[in-house]
Amino acid sequence: MRSSTNLNLRFLIMTKPGWWAAHEYSRRSVKNEVKHFCGYPALKELMLKSDDFETESLIPCLFCTGGRVTELLELKRSQFSIDGDMVKVSSMPVEKLRTRKRVGTQPDGTPIYHYEKKIDYRTFSWPISEPLTTELFDFIYTKGTDEKLYSRSASWIYKRILSLDKGWWPHRFRSCRASQLASAYGFNDLMLMQWFGWATDDEAKRYAKLSNENLEVWMRSHLRTSQR
Repeated sequence: MRSSTNLNLRFLIMTKPGWWAAHEYSRRSVKNEVKHFCGYPALKELMLKSDDFETESLIPCLFCTGGRVTELLELKRSQFSIDGDMVKVSSMPVEKLRTRKRVGTQPDGTPIYHYEKKIDYRTFSWPISEPLTTELFDFIYTKGTDEKLYSRSASWIYKRILSLDKGWWPHRFRSCRASQLASAYGFNDLMLMQWFGWATDDEAKRYAKLSNENLEVWMRSHLRTSQR
């Protein structure tokens, strides 16, 4: 059985060209370009720019889960459940880059890297009353019980988000989610580490002992009008 702790880890080793080097748009900086939560109206406005349901669903899915694109592509309908007044996502994969080493160069000059990645899992929740939850489940319920939400490539998601607004890219939703959790619920650094499955060093991991149930209680007690 999968858990959100450091159990059931598996290692992936792959060699491929640097993804960003092979595409026409460049890496965006969350640190430099995302200063605070953009607000729900901005997210809903972005959804309205979409001309298809699948692309529109990317906004609530990326924001609500706070997941990376590669993690999103592994999600199945069966991992989402409603527990009273909370939405729960169970055993969402968390990709943790361990090492990257340049091992060669393509004929066109594109670097080739060797990656070793560790996959962990996170279980997390949010209040069902949050905006965008309804839109997310409208999409989830179009899928079979054990069907993945998206049968697409990572590059397809990047391009679809960029097509809606050049000021947005997938990782920006992750940063906005972290800002929203801090402003709406008062999450501190250790709470954010637990919710996202982050781990910066051994000392931080020793002190970040809050369970998903602890966070649910905290979120219920800190619901604020900023959700509207």
